[in-house]
Amino acid sequence: MFAGTIRRNGHTTREELDEALTRASIRKFDQMTPRPQNLRKILQYSSSASNIKEMNSFLRDEYRIRCAERICMLEEKIPCFAEIPELNKVYIRHVTNFAEMSNHLPAEVDDFIPVVRSIVNRGKDYVSLMCKGMARLIHNHNHQQQGGKSEYNFDEMFVNKFMNEFLLNRIGSNVLMSQYLAVATGDDPPHPTSIVDPHCNVAAICRETAEKVRNLCLQETGFCPHIHVESHEFDHEHDFAFIPGVISYVIQELLKNSAQATAKKYKKETKEATKTTSLQEKENMTISVVICADKSRVMIHIGDRAGGIPFDHAQHIWSYLYSTKSTAGRLESRGATDLGGFGVGLPLSRLYASYLGGTINLVSLPGYGTHAYVFLPRLPENMVESVPIRATGWEANKSYNGEFIL
Repeated sequence: MFAGTIRRNGHTTREELDEALTRASIRKFDQMTPRPQNLRKILQYSSSASNIKEMNSFLRDEYRIRCAERICMLEEKIPCFAEIPELNKVYIRHVTNFAEMSNHLPAEVDDFIPVVRSIVNRGKDYVSLMCKGMARLIHNHNHQQQGGKSEYNFDEMFVNKFMNEFLLNRIGSNVLMSQYLAVATGDDPPHPTSIVDPHCNVAAICRETAEKVRNLCLQETGFCPHIHVESHEFDHEHDFAFIPGVISYVIQELLKNSAQATAKKYKKETKEATKTTSLQEKENMTISVVICADKSRVMIHIGDRAGGIPFDHAQHIWSYLYSTKSTAGRLESRGATDLGGFGVGLPLSRLYASYLGGTINLVSLPGYGTHAYVFLPRLPENMVESVPIRATGWEANKSYNGEFIL
């Protein structure tokens, strides 16, 4: 975006001037500090004209702060990003988004909605682009290291830290934009004035998600696992306010992992099984989902008996580079399915959970099964955005909660 400026007759062109102004503005906003929002404040907004104008002004500045951070993260942390096609594409789109947001005047409410929609639509494939870009970065780096030409130090630890901070920043931007569109347009049924459901029914979300994963597993593997969902929630479950889409995404990714592993185990065991199926064998193919809560937190447990994860793989399960696919496969997207994806469901789920103060912990019993524990805060005032901040060295204002427990 900033390369290839044009000069005519030794004079600065309009294009060159615009690029210079955009560059200066990005540096200015990069020095500002993000303003994390809590769920209570998000719920307070309505579709009144005064609130829309206030949200318009806030989002215009806040998006530019966070967008500028991501642009500068790429420039500072990966100086060779322009050599990686996918990363360069993400960078150029971010600069375009920043310029479009800057060119909008806060008072022009009606014209702001198309700007936000355009930015949201432009970023729908960011995760896949970033994953492929990072895989290519490591591939190129390893090749250059062998030739003694590498100027940088890129490894799995670097990639995971960068992706966590970059994507967590992006999640925050997307939530703010989605909330604005919901309030301004009413296009997010059944909750047309917010992406937050003040009466979130976790059990219903889990059952609906379980059915989707069952059907998906059947389509892709020919096996339909039994997913048993039971709820033991605190009496006042209607007091739980959260973003249903976040819960659905996290549970879906965890269930997809369990379903895929259970299908693999089922296919293996059917080759050795007799014609009759015992009760014990049926239990081995069942995935359990248990929801419970107290006044402060909601907990969702997902357990399977699909053989677990080997201990020596534990340190890699939160990695964006950990996948059963080859590097070449990841670069070309071969083998990516709705059930298997790009192999980044776990780290992304952890980011979505931690965005509003939640956690994900995994316990694996190799040879037996895997247990996932999702904890979500229940009080809106405790749900504050976790946002990477430049002043703290790009670290988020909260740690990335979640671990693999041996």
